[in-house]
Amino acid sequence: MRTMLAQSSMDLPRLTDVTCTRLGLCVVVAVLGVGFSNCRQEPGKPNPGAQVFGKIPATLSRNWDKAWQTKSLADRIRPIDATGIAYVAKWNELDGFEEKPEPAILDSARRSALIKELETLPPPVRSYIERNVAAIFTTRALGGSAMAGLAYDDSGRPEFGFLIIDIDMFEKPANEWITAKELTLFAPDAKQTFSIQIEDSAANTSTAGMRFILLHELGHIASQLNHTMPPFTETNLSVDSDFAKLSWTSAEMTRFDSQFPERSRIKFYRRPPPFQMNSASAIYDHLGKTDIATLYSCVDPHEDFAETFVLYVHSVLMGKHYIVRLHDSAGEHVLAKDRILLSALAQKRKLVAEIFR
Repeated sequence: MRTMLAQSSMDLPRLTDVTCTRLGLCVVVAVLGVGFSNCRQEPGKPNPGAQVFGKIPATLSRNWDKAWQTKSLADRIRPIDATGIAYVAKWNELDGFEEKPEPAILDSARRSALIKELETLPPPVRSYIERNVAAIFTTRALGGSAMAGLAYDDSGRPEFGFLIIDIDMFEKPANEWITAKELTLFAPDAKQTFSIQIEDSAANTSTAGMRFILLHELGHIASQLNHTMPPFTETNLSVDSDFAKLSWTSAEMTRFDSQFPERSRIKFYRRPPPFQMNSASAIYDHLGKTDIATLYSCVDPHEDFAETFVLYVHSVLMGKHYIVRLHDSAGEHVLAKDRILLSALAQKRKLVAEIFR
């Protein structure tokens, strides 16, 4: 999936009507179905991913040099190659993006910092990446912050994944970067705003932001390699999976929508933003009545899984916070804190934990 995490609310990439995080799946417009196994499964809308996965060179494992399996994580971080560029270009064509990706080299300091972020991940996570991620491509003009891809064998089985990151999208420290993303939901207000903390001040670096979004994209890869979500190669995507049916009745509806009326309007990177800033408190209050971890999780079932995955690693395994604070004339108020740790999300945590066993 492609993740558009803009550098500021006034400097956004091209907008489309699809979800802003892609693994080559236009999930919002391409997925339709019934999540509960005791309901009749309706056919989903056509899936653009069926034109890509297992069809173009980057998504065919036979086109990859198997030597990647013996390389260190550091050696897998490299400028995007022609095959990777063709993968991005295909998705840009399908999604109507005008960007033309090009190879980029991380400067030595940021490269070293990113390597450290990856090498100090919890052992089960690092081991999972070493076994399943063939490359971490660096690029510019991606059309978003990051993408992920999958490579399939000749029988159509996903074998491994690859990650792509736009290095120019991470000039801000992690907390400022993720706050800017969330603020695209709300019209600016001189009287109040909010912030998100994912790192303590000492660890609030741009490469910490890179690590967070790469883990989100890794979640999309894991959802396929571990069959936790429906396959991305389906001609018509379904949402019939143990994870999806915990919260979703279809790709466009959750079982909480009657108590969370704003949920269906949560669309990031829209102009104008879908909400006024003074509605943030109520929206987070309604989120608090669900088993959904973040507002970004509300976009669709696949983003719900990827957000749950990254927060499981971030908060459960690494002990880091995810805190949303409202700032107004009365001071600072916590709107949400470490929702991934709540009992309501216990089953989702369990399904993610099984990936690392």
